[in-house]
Amino acid sequence: MNTYRNRSLLIIAIFCCLSISSIVTAQINQTTLDFSKAWFKPFLTENKDPVCDSLLAISQHEFFSTQNSQHPSDNNLSGPIQNTQDWTLQVRKENEPNDAPYFINNKKVYVQEFHGHGCGGACETAYMAASNSPFPYAGGYGEELSLHENQMTNSVPAYEYLLGLYLHKNGSFYLITTDEFTQAYKIKPDATLDKVCVISNKPTQEFTPPSKKNKCINCVANCKNECTTGRRG
Repeated sequence: MNTYRNRSLLIIAIFCCLSISSIVTAQINQTTLDFSKAWFKPFLTENKDPVCDSLLAISQHEFFSTQNSQHPSDNNLSGPIQNTQDWTLQVRKENEPNDAPYFINNKKVYVQEFHGHGCGGACETAYMAASNSPFPYAGGYGEELSLHENQMTNSVPAYEYLLGLYLHKNGSFYLITTDEFTQAYKIKPDATLDKVCVISNKPTQEFTPPSKKNKCINCVANCKNECTTGRRG
């Protein structure tokens, strides 16, 4: 009798604990955490286009998010940032050729992703390039192609959804890459790339938290061992 009673009490206790845990978890998930006073958050190092502000907001949201957006989902098919009202990842339609051009000011622009050889495939990099003429077949690797620097993005680790072509609501196309830095390249009609946004996603040795920077404004000797070179943040 006592054994049956103890077992019943144990079951009730476990049920209560699970219920409380579920309620607490739900409350945490519904709470919007305030990161406005965080010691670091992604910041712009280059800002040459009004679109950079919305890209910065996405980067900051991703930085503090507990979800990994670098994997395909309904809202993030296979790109470095999530689709929003401002940004839409360009994905080929089912029967659309991969080498079909995009049109910018009525000029054909071909955009393609290329890989750089790594050590047995484990260290391969990826970048995107633009051209006014179709790219010759290169097996996905671009070492043999004659491309100017202003036709290519920076390189990022391959196969990790770290780069993509986006259409902004302003009607312009941008190539976006993300790693330690999120970078946006505006595609011009002549198929050259203008790097308009650079966002630092990780603190560097030169970065000084704003709170510490403010404390060091009026100090001299006492800050020598505490402060690093200030950087716009």
